[in-house]
Amino acid sequence: AWKPSVHVDLVNVANPATPTLTERWRIDGRLIGTRMIGSRLFLITQYTPNLAVDALPANTKDGERDAMLAG
Repeated sequence: AWKPSVHVDLVNVANPATPTLTERWRIDGRLIGTRMIGSRLFLITQYTPNLAVDALPANTKDGERDAMLAG
């Protein structure tokens, strides 16, 4: 199944002639927005996990659900 993800590369451009990749991150979810405040970059993301309980039928009783999730 396809899962959205955000990829962030931190590049050092102290010497613009030779930029250097210093860090690489992958964040589960999708990018909503960004903000640069001073020297800090803020990423706004949204992530909705797929939980095991989501796969159970809607009419599953509490005891059955607890047993399925524990197993």
